[in-house]
Amino acid sequence: MARVNLFLVHGFLGRPQDWMHVKRHLNNLANVVCYSPDLFHNENLSPHHSFIDWAQNFNIWAKSFSGPQDRNILVGYSLGGRLALHAIEKEPLFWDRSIIISSNPGFNDQSFGLDTPERQARWIQDTYWADKFLKGEWQRVILDWNAQGIFHGGGLEPQREERHYSRETLGLALTQWSLSQQKNMRPLVLREYRDTHWVVGQYDEKFKVIAEHMKTVNPDFKLHIAPNSGHRVIFDSPQFISDLLEDLISEFRQT
Repeated sequence: MARVNLFLVHGFLGRPQDWMHVKRHLNNLANVVCYSPDLFHNENLSPHHSFIDWAQNFNIWAKSFSGPQDRNILVGYSLGGRLALHAIEKEPLFWDRSIIISSNPGFNDQSFGLDTPERQARWIQDTYWADKFLKGEWQRVILDWNAQGIFHGGGLEPQREERHYSRETLGLALTQWSLSQQKNMRPLVLREYRDTHWVVGQYDEKFKVIAEHMKTVNPDFKLHIAPNSGHRVIFDSPQFISDLLEDLISEFRQT
């Protein structure tokens, strides 16, 4: 029986422990191993690297745990999902399946850089937040961050304590990995539709619209709506994610 490796990539302000409840539901599966990198403490996987360099580093890191007969599933949440798309683009044959949760495939354009009003506006927004995380009073910044409309409709994520982070690294994540710096990944997602599963929360209206548009472009696009969830699906509905993972793992067992 081939081993199945699950690589779980957290989001902004995330920590490896964020996957605890997802992994708890998978504990009884034989020959399944989970790896959860820390983007803010692993230098090779930190925001000191561009999307492209990060993808190369991440794939090297993941391959160090994977044997020739293993099956590999990549799961990315929010910012982690955007990063995961770059890893898949770099080496699509290494990744047998992927689950992208509450993520943005990028602006639906052919640009790469700050040459459109939408990208410029996003850059201004991300640099604003980067400055707040660098200089602001921690609890006030966290309260303001959680008050953003995108997080309405679901539960709160775990308490985030300043001692667990470098403010400089958080600020760098917001600029180095800004959506304004990311190319449109829709062509990749729709090309890899057989192996890519896209998850959005039931109450995450903005990201549901994005995902449903991709579904209209390719009706075979694998879209999953997590019930009773906002943007933070991995906290609102960890069982939903673990059930999806179990289904994918079962497919491997049957081949």
